[in-house]
Amino acid sequence: MPYLTKAEIESIAARVFRAYRKLLGENGNEPRRVEPERLAKDVLGLTVLYRTLAAPAEVLGLTSPGEVDVGVINEEGNLVYEHIDGKTILVSASLLNDPALTGHLHFTLMHEISHQIYKMLFPKAYAGEIARGPIHYCKRPNRRQQSSWEEWRTDCLAAAILMPPELVRYYLRQYGFGEKMWMLNRVYAPEEYVKFTQMAESLGVSKTALAIRLKELGLVENDYFKNPYELLTIYPDDDWMKEEAR
Repeated sequence: MPYLTKAEIESIAARVFRAYRKLLGENGNEPRRVEPERLAKDVLGLTVLYRTLAAPAEVLGLTSPGEVDVGVINEEGNLVYEHIDGKTILVSASLLNDPALTGHLHFTLMHEISHQIYKMLFPKAYAGEIARGPIHYCKRPNRRQQSSWEEWRTDCLAAAILMPPELVRYYLRQYGFGEKMWMLNRVYAPEEYVKFTQMAESLGVSKTALAIRLKELGLVENDYFKNPYELLTIYPDDDWMKEEAR
């Protein structure tokens, strides 16, 4: 698989979004968010299935560039093996029917879709992998785990497709932020944080994903999403510390 810069990944995402926009444009609609399942099925010709996965609990979805059998739990609670054909995405059924998990559902779908997009774009690079039939997993975020290069670039593509710059800017204007959000802080800018939360819901993503994307695009001036109290953190002046040490 060739090395891809962040700019190249953004370019791929823009192409995918244009194809999605063209699909909706046939019905006279302008997309206001990207629906991953529709993108998978109607634009890319992929199959999406929801199953109780036999994989560890942190696994939310999986796919493979080649044919492979994967373990699932059937309605009787028994382990069975389901054959996937190299163009199929399995997503944990636990993500369905809970609005609070919509962002996790969409990102899981888009992560696995992104693996498939890379396979479509670089068939020669994936030729050997298709024969081996490895399984790509989308797992719950865990800060203690280091992502591989493959998973990092897949996450990058997933985020860029779910949150195209034009849609992010559209919602910044819709929610009264203008061209850039001045401060993201749930404690000291609560009204703006409510609008930010609504913006994430409109895009169908988690607040964490949107905060990261805003920072990547340079569309938030002061980012205190992770630690709102950092705004009041006092850092000692170096010169003052030197004087005190004398």
